[in-house]
Amino acid sequence: METITIMLDGAEVPDLRLFFKATVKELKFPKYTRDIATFEEQINDLSWLGGAKVRISISNAKEFLIEEDTQIRKTILGILLSAMENGEAASPILVIVSKD
Repeated sequence: METITIMLDGAEVPDLRLFFKATVKELKFPKYTRDIATFEEQINDLSWLGGAKVRISISNAKEFLIEEDTQIRKTILGILLSAMENGEAASPILVIVSKD
């Protein structure tokens, strides 16, 4: 089974626009994503990946989405963690967050 690994350096994704750009490109989202609701819908589906495993690694977590409101950061991390726990998604997700 194929594994898609996304390595995000928090310092390189200080805002939602750059976060969406990075994840949408790597996960080949079928719909243009520039809002949280569309991102959440698609990250919980991933049926177009044919069951490939998805690993999302976020380093420098202190810098991740630093230009966004704290609530937006929490929402995005919550969506990622929820998607990881969602046993119904077509592709399993593992999210790793590191502070350094």
